[in-house]
Amino acid sequence: MDQDNPANSNEHKPKFKRLSVLDRKELKSDDRSDRIFTVPNVISMFRIILIPFLVWTYVCLEQYVVSIILLAVSAFSDIIDGIIARKFNMTSEFGKLIDPVADKFTQGALMLCLVVRYPFMLFLVIAFVLREIVMIIFGTLLKKKTSHFSSAKWYGKVNTVVLEGSVIFLIVFGPFIPKPAITIVAIVLTSLSLFTVCASLILYVIYYLKIFESVNAENCQKAGSDIDPEEKEVVEPVDPEVNQQAIPK
Repeated sequence: MDQDNPANSNEHKPKFKRLSVLDRKELKSDDRSDRIFTVPNVISMFRIILIPFLVWTYVCLEQYVVSIILLAVSAFSDIIDGIIARKFNMTSEFGKLIDPVADKFTQGALMLCLVVRYPFMLFLVIAFVLREIVMIIFGTLLKKKTSHFSSAKWYGKVNTVVLEGSVIFLIVFGPFIPKPAITIVAIVLTSLSLFTVCASLILYVIYYLKIFESVNAENCQKAGSDIDPEEKEVVEPVDPEVNQQAIPK
């Protein structure tokens, strides 16, 4: 009988496509992309919660050792959440937002702490805030035009290294160095950081303007190619009676 034939029975079995390792990883990442309460995200939230305590211990209590410990905990947790996110595939859209927000809030809070001891650093804080506002505006416009964000450029990374290095140095060693010497060091580091902040801002503005110009040129080219060739040159029909009246007798 046909029912006993194994070949016929296999024909009625549903066929499933075997997923590759890359496909399974992609599915996992898509399933977790909209999660909020992942381990890396909770660590980033913890870093934000640490900021008021860091400012309070440094400015109000002047417990500099405690502030340094809190800063070390924040820096260590920043490293840990990145490792966990990559190793255990816990990246998410919320994580891409909250992690840099925690970084910028921590940098801003540390600079405000230093303004209490070194008032001239207020100019650096203003330049830092202005730079971040411009970066947010241009990044949002780029997201709307191209559906993706731009990666960090070398001048942005240099600025981050110089700025964070200067701020951490003044936070950690400033309270324990005699005031005349540390004031000179603070002026030099502030000037250098201010230069990198302004230079990176100018270079980023030029970079984004070039991207917007190329995107607009591509959109205009696509719009021109989408026009029907028959519609490009419209020739009005000529009425023979009008031509006859125009000819002098």
